[in-house]
Amino acid sequence: MSGKFVEVYPPYRMHFTAAALDKAGKAMFENWNSVFFEEVDGGTMVTLDVHVMSQTEVAPQYLKGMSQGWSLSLDKLEELLAASRERTN
Repeated sequence: MSGKFVEVYPPYRMHFTAAALDKAGKAMFENWNSVFFEEVDGGTMVTLDVHVMSQTEVAPQYLKGMSQGWSLSLDKLEELLAASRERTN
């Protein structure tokens, strides 16, 4: 993967690009990602908006797993934050 942060507005939102690279280091697709954070009921709601900006002919096979990939990543983030809270209590 490669990418860059384009805009960061702590603690409310951030925008970044991300590209999945093939074995030769060329982008198979590139996304524009917007992540929004909203405080709700003592927690944080995360809203993710992803737009594919460009893609090659092999991209669809990888893009179809994007939702599951983001879910797994956010689950891992939740676990990391829970462990961090436990260490500070």
